Amino acid sequence: MIEEKGMQDLESRLHKKKDETVKLDVKYATNTVVRFDSATGKMVEEQVKLRSYNGKLMGPLIERRPGDTLLVAISNFLPHEESEHEEPGHEAPEHGESGHDEPGSDTGHENGMHGLNTTNLHVHGLHVSPAGNSDNVKVQIAPGEHFHYEIKIPNDHPPGTYWYHAHKHGSTAVQVASGMAGPLIIRGAIDELPPIRAAKEHIFFFQEILFRPGVKDPDDPSQVVNGLDESDEPFRPGLEGMPSLSTRLGLRFSVNGEFEPTIHMARGDVHRWRFLHAGAHERLEVRLVSEDDPQKVIPQYQIAHDGITTGRLDKVETTELYSGYRTDVLVHAVEKDGTPLAPGVYLLMDMKEDADLVPERRVLARIVVKRWPVRHRRLPTEEELKPHALPPIELDEDEKITEQKVVFSSAIDPATGVATFLINGKQFDPDDPPLQLKLGRVDRWVITSIDPALPGNPNALDHTFHIHVNPFMVEMPDGKVLWKDTIVVLPQQTVKLLTRYERYIGVFPFHCHILFHEDHGMMQFVEVKEGEANHAPGPH
Repeated sequence: MIEEKGMQDLESRLHKKKDETVKLDVKYATNTVVRFDSATGKMVEEQVKLRSYNGKLMGPLIERRPGDTLLVAISNFLPHEESEHEEPGHEAPEHGESGHDEPGSDTGHENGMHGLNTTNLHVHGLHVSPAGNSDNVKVQIAPGEHFHYEIKIPNDHPPGTYWYHAHKHGSTAVQVASGMAGPLIIRGAIDELPPIRAAKEHIFFFQEILFRPGVKDPDDPSQVVNGLDESDEPFRPGLEGMPSLSTRLGLRFSVNGEFEPTIHMARGDVHRWRFLHAGAHERLEVRLVSEDDPQKVIPQYQIAHDGITTGRLDKVETTELYSGYRTDVLVHAVEKDGTPLAPGVYLLMDMKEDADLVPERRVLARIVVKRWPVRHRRLPTEEELKPHALPPIELDEDEKITEQKVVFSSAIDPATGVATFLINGKQFDPDDPPLQLKLGRVDRWVITSIDPALPGNPNALDHTFHIHVNPFMVEMPDGKVLWKDTIVVLPQQTVKLLTRYERYIGVFPFHCHILFHEDHGMMQFVEVKEGEANHAPGPH
């Protein structure tokens, strides 16, 4: 547990010069995590030895503005593997090209866990080029190699909450679950709106730091540590009533690399909280309640999803987050009648229905409301927020919309637990020609999951659709329209999205953002090419 000073120190690292190069050293590091021991009923600390950015459980916070160029230097200090003998920053071979001749060279053609010490970088949610040394997930940085990213952020990029993480196919789940991810904030006009600027800001970077006991120590194979190797066990969902390894170990979500941090808040104050779900699998249902009376719920006012301002104040009791989701909320420390909130301790809790989620594992953070002078801060009005919203897609009367169909499915061998994850009946193969898309065109994506809801664990086979580069517009079940880049598709559910491919051509993927599913085949490349646009692209 950390005090507010730790949070302040963390957030102070946001303020970096726009031309400063962010250095990410990829290396093994030993850190401490906290889990709930069901045998003793107590929290226990565990030492874990995992792959990391700069030796931490979370990558550094990055802040930039539209028009900036994000420079990132990655140095891979992980030990060599037999499969890694490529040139620095090489790309996996295209269809018809040959790879290097060394035995076991990693060409990216496998599905499942492999090449765990090769890495790269994805800036999740940014509308930037997918080519060259920008947001190019085909880049592979092997141990001993260095690579420099140069990511140009367009002048009209929506300000908001984004993040970055490792994204090399076959090692994505292991590296992200080890902590190789961090928040990325794009600042802009919404941050200068007086009631937003006046609100104290906190980032909540939620992670599932996973490990498996008894993994060979990478520095001394004669010893064992808590770590991650090629085993699927830490990532398997609970099946047939058998809890997952995460549940059996009592693992907890961390916040900014810490466990159950404490934040202080003045009575009557307004805070802006940026929620980012950087976890491996489990969803979150985030609610703020009184420690003394859990039935007393402090509402949240959602103002942005996946980095894009809605132009609304959506009042909710619970914010639902799936892997890859981001939601910005405002919290006003007042009672229902508008008087300042009573001093005391309030808990940010995970309230999802889960019989295996004991109360001790539900607490995400502690909010201490102090009897400090009331600051008379206020929420923004919707009239103030509306000019900052991204406008909806508009179509000409004669504009034709093409349709892309995506079917998620999976098969898990009950005897071995080996999983196969498919898109349109096929596992990922980089040799397959990418799906062809046209710059400036509008597509409707129809995404269906034909997986069943499993008895005892109906959410075990959720899938979260994520596409790089271009966000999409979606109508939610409550009728509200949101811009997003990641959306859950529940078993036996169909979701329809609308998107326009703007500004950038090139090859990039869509995939399930439950990264274990992606590594095991639930990914496909698309290619945006110049073409006759049926409608002039709008600003983005």
